[in-house]
Amino acid sequence: MASHHMRGDLEAAGFVVNDQKSTWTPAKKINWLGITWFCESDTIAIKQSRIVKAVNTIECLLSKMQVSALELSLFVGSIAVLGRLSCIMTLSDSDCCVVELG
Repeated sequence: MASHHMRGDLEAAGFVVNDQKSTWTPAKKINWLGITWFCESDTIAIKQSRIVKAVNTIECLLSKMQVSALELSLFVGSIAVLGRLSCIMTLSDSDCCVVELG
């Protein structure tokens, strides 16, 4: 079975497999990092609380005159699983950062 091969590869690479957090049988629905993946329909569901938190953080960051690199980094890290982060570019000659989500 492919899952035995995958587990063996992970262990051979030095990873410690956590059986309580691992699913080794095929599944139609997977919960991962607060996202529910529906494999049959190729769709995902994100908890409303995560969306509300992201919107609130955006509003807070936009209300500030300056945003620290740490604040931006924490925000980007929190939304990285909500969408594909395609580009982060800091503009050294201005006080803004450009973040594009694809």
